[in-house]
Amino acid sequence: MIQSKLVNSPRVWLMKNFPRIYVVAARAATIGMFREEKKAYLGNLAPTTDEESVLHFCYNRCGSRYISTVIQKLLSHRDIQHVDYAGYFTHTNQARLEELSDPKAIKKLVLPAGFHYGPFYWFLEGLPESEKRKTILTLRDPRDVLTSRFYSQAYAHTIFKQSAVDRRQRVREMGIDSFVLKECDEIIARYSRYQQKLLNRENVLWLPYEEMVLNFDSWLQKLSKFLEVPSDHPSVLEVKAAATFQVKKEDKFSHRRSVKPGNHVQKLKPETVEELNGRLSEVMSQFGYSTK
Repeated sequence: MIQSKLVNSPRVWLMKNFPRIYVVAARAATIGMFREEKKAYLGNLAPTTDEESVLHFCYNRCGSRYISTVIQKLLSHRDIQHVDYAGYFTHTNQARLEELSDPKAIKKLVLPAGFHYGPFYWFLEGLPESEKRKTILTLRDPRDVLTSRFYSQAYAHTIFKQSAVDRRQRVREMGIDSFVLKECDEIIARYSRYQQKLLNRENVLWLPYEEMVLNFDSWLQKLSKFLEVPSDHPSVLEVKAAATFQVKKEDKFSHRRSVKPGNHVQKLKPETVEELNGRLSEVMSQFGYSTK
């Protein structure tokens, strides 16, 4: 799991009072964080096992970093290496994110054995034999995702360039209701593509964020079984013992502001919720979410 090198309280103070200095500090903190990803990107990271690779797909604000950490914890005893291309490109050279939509690049970047790849935030078009790849899909009620995304972009998300500082101010000025309605079409497109390419396939495990938060033992049991890790394996027991989803006090500057399902009802105007329900109804039903 990639964690900020800036301790939360000083990070928030610096972000609020000196955003330009914060950008420089945030970029400096990423130096050395993605050594394995750099090797993999250059073709210099060889697999150390012939076990099939595992892919993790998700969307922003769905607990992706934590889940990725859990997956790797469960796999680490089998010498499966973790490679996070999306995180690497986002922190070092965002133009390279386009390579994750290039079928030729994907064939070189995502090898069939030896690795845990992810999290990816959209389906990788052109992924060879995608119907055979061991794949984990983790998503969240899209209304809560949009709500959480507003607070992330307006207050909490680590920023690495000045344009992001300017965008943060624009998002704050836009306000949460206008923001979620503006971003709604993108989440519909991403979820719809996941439904078309991944949902209800034998090689894919679909795990709702809400089950992780409300019934972690069940969620972990499904994940460990899919990864063929015995329920009494030390890695499973360690993950279970360390898991906690309690947030004592909501802090809009925190990366972990609120984990409670249904938070959009408290944060959005009733008319905004009603419009989201209408626009998201089809994609929500595909993933088992109710608009009631």
